[in-house]
Amino acid sequence: MLDEIHTTFRDPAGSLLKYEGKIFRFINPSYEEEFNELKLLKNLKKLIENNHLSKFKILKKNELSSLLKDQNFSMIFKKINSNIVLQHEVIDFVNYPYEWSNNMLFDAARLTLDLFENMLSETYGLKDATPFNIIFENTKPVFVDLLSFEKRDSLDPIWLGLSQFTKTFL
Repeated sequence: MLDEIHTTFRDPAGSLLKYEGKIFRFINPSYEEEFNELKLLKNLKKLIENNHLSKFKILKKNELSSLLKDQNFSMIFKKINSNIVLQHEVIDFVNYPYEWSNNMLFDAARLTLDLFENMLSETYGLKDATPFNIIFENTKPVFVDLLSFEKRDSLDPIWLGLSQFTKTFL
């Protein structure tokens, strides 16, 4: 079964698709260059290794060709118009901020700030700061929105996501 999960007007960097129990992220052409830089960052790799950021793999041409044999997948792929497709590791139990305890919300907020601070040294930050970018895997928060990372000037003191962070976490 094919189920398009998310194509957001707020983030033109990509789309998310759930297909046969797998999660795929399509990188829009306008974000490809930035994504190609992002995927090479040492801090990003460290965040993935430490399970703070959801794991993903970039589909190779033969893997994508196999998926494109399916008429439904192919139709969505053509509609989205993407050259880079990621497959995310699936977190079995999807949970939402309105289901969390106060301690879980605190841990999610702390993870968001840690990610933001961690990526600044490589001139990247978070363009948004919502608890909906996090899913708890067992008792650990995992950031799941890879496309929330954006290139930024590390000397710029203004974080546009601060207002959203304050409204949604505090």
